[in-house]
Amino acid sequence: MQLYLWDRDRGHIVEMVGDFTKEYHRVITYTPGTFTNMQSFYDGSVQEAAKWFTGENSGAVGFVWKGAEFPGQTRELGKPVDTFVGINEANAQQLALDTGSALAAFQDGIRADPRIDGSQSIAMGHSWGLAATTGSEVAGAHYDQVHSLAGAWMPQGWDADGDTGYHHWSYTDFLSVAQDFGLVGEGNVPDTDPAFTSTIYESDEDSTIYIPTTTNPWAPTPPGEIRSASGAGLTENHTLIATQEDKNLEALLDMRARMDR
Repeated sequence: MQLYLWDRDRGHIVEMVGDFTKEYHRVITYTPGTFTNMQSFYDGSVQEAAKWFTGENSGAVGFVWKGAEFPGQTRELGKPVDTFVGINEANAQQLALDTGSALAAFQDGIRADPRIDGSQSIAMGHSWGLAATTGSEVAGAHYDQVHSLAGAWMPQGWDADGDTGYHHWSYTDFLSVAQDFGLVGEGNVPDTDPAFTSTIYESDEDSTIYIPTTTNPWAPTPPGEIRSASGAGLTENHTLIATQEDKNLEALLDMRARMDR
């Protein structure tokens, strides 16, 4: 792994996974989620999925991308994040579009390299990273496949590209519960959008909760539906889909099989 871009003052960083001196048939751009900052890269918490998909003999190179502002980010190591600010920013349409525009410019740059000419372009967005990824499509980026890893939402102005395959992978987590209540992205979310094939996995953290009656017009879940979820597990499940943990292996293998089609 090596740095591709680093701007300490603005808190921007892009890390490359793989050897860019080779020719590859697949290029993966992985965009992490809310609260991602420099520390997230130093402690290795945002690179796991990209490392798994670009392992030895994979024929893939990856870029873990934080080349613009993210919700709730901090630039100073050790400085606590502002949770309230981060959650509000994670639902801001303009931030997703602005960050998506920067991601689209990054895509233009790497696609101009002759070493990846003709290679398959894969975008993966974890949590809010999907808002940035689909925001880049609004700005003109094109991918062969877009993979939502517990993805949050798609911004206004986004339409599915008919030449792109869209896939949503998740466990039941705090974000999916918020989506069921219509609290995320004005209801424009991947697990109910017909452009996405959606796969929801069971987890050891699952139990059952009751979703009460709601009058929110964006809430797709019928009142009274029982969903698989748990207290602390809601957070653990949200992170799990983007890890190399053994209990996430089924999901990783399914994603790779989809990429190979």
